[in-house]
Amino acid sequence: MMYDGRPIRYAVVSWIGSFTGILSIFALTYAFEQIPILKEYWISDNWVVAAAGAFGAQSVLVFALPSSPASQPWNCVFGSMVSAFIGVSTRKLFVVMQQLACSEDDLGCYADTVQPNLALIASALANSISIVVMHLTDSIHPPAGAFAYIAVNAAGKIRSLGYFYMILPVGIGSVWFVMLSWFVNKYVNMMADHLFSFKYEQDKQMEMTDGKKNQGYELDKNEGATSQNPTKCEEGLAKTKTLAIPSKLTNRKYPTGDGIGAWIRPLRKKQ
Repeated sequence: MMYDGRPIRYAVVSWIGSFTGILSIFALTYAFEQIPILKEYWISDNWVVAAAGAFGAQSVLVFALPSSPASQPWNCVFGSMVSAFIGVSTRKLFVVMQQLACSEDDLGCYADTVQPNLALIASALANSISIVVMHLTDSIHPPAGAFAYIAVNAAGKIRSLGYFYMILPVGIGSVWFVMLSWFVNKYVNMMADHLFSFKYEQDKQMEMTDGKKNQGYELDKNEGATSQNPTKCEEGLAKTKTLAIPSKLTNRKYPTGDGIGAWIRPLRKKQ
């Protein structure tokens, strides 16, 4: 058991998901970067995903807290993409304002970066607007705020993408994380449950055996013999029934529903 009382297999499954997820997302985005038409029009550098650190936070959600509302597919994909769009738009807006306000003699007047004295307001504006939009679309996703922040304070790799940043790496990466986390949290978790459950069931059986001993009996001093106490006997049986509950799969599941409504939040049937 871990410090929070959860089985150790939770950590094992999360580690497998995060490790394979980060490795595969680098490989996936690099494969897209090698497509000729993308290299010609949008991508001028490789490994752009390395500049999008929000994927580290997203991996924690989808692999360690997959049942959280913020970890659901609609939140991961739409929340991330709309925040990336807002971040890029905010940066472009501030760049245009800078160019209109500066004179031709100013160095770096036509740079595509937000000036340091305006970066703080641009970052705060992009992040706060993305939160409002996520509220309105029911797509709250904490790493999405980082995608917006990164778009404003972007390195050259991200700035060169423009609005394509919301497609690669944000959109494609988020979709991949959702697909991989579904596989890991369902099938890898199932295998881990079987691997860890054998010892778990043995421990439970031992607890049940110990729990059955001398429960519901006490010494009657008047009669000098043991007599059954009905109240304690019922309590002992209740404890035994509790211990007899077999190991269950963890709650590593996405919300259930009919068809696409289980995956896209606005179409999900209300309870």
